Amino acid sequence: MIKPLYIEKQVNNLQDFLVKGLQKYKMQILIMGL
Repeated sequence: MIKPLYIEKQVNNLQDFLVKGLQKYKMQILIMGL
């Protein structure tokens, strides 16, 4: 049985990954925009 805390941690890691990915993407757009 998978523990809820484990799932919660996985979700938080995924959110972190998405946020960092978006920030990186925005930076690339800004650099290309210049």
